Amino acid sequence: DEPSMYEHGWGKKLNYVLACTTESVTDVTKRYTRDFASVRRRQQAVCDTGVAEQLVQQANALCQQSLSKARLDEWKLRTRKEEEFFAQTLRFSS
Repeated sequence: DEPSMYEHGWGKKLNYVLACTTESVTDVTKRYTRDFASVRRRQQAVCDTGVAEQLVQQANALCQQSLSKARLDEWKLRTRKEEEFFAQTLRFSS
């Protein structure tokens, strides 16, 4: 859990960082970079970002098909809060 270690400590150029559990697959790339604009350009060079997002959505549909409604609602809330946090963070860092 040292987000800057990969880019700054090891000099890695990130494209995607995915977190996988038995309940979900989440793109956590924004947590592991300080220069999301550069990462986004690399993502677009690798593949259409819409395709990558669809793959994550399909993986989530498979993972979550057996979740209770309460657990699924909890996951959706957590996901929405994280998206809002990063939207706010990226707005202020631009």
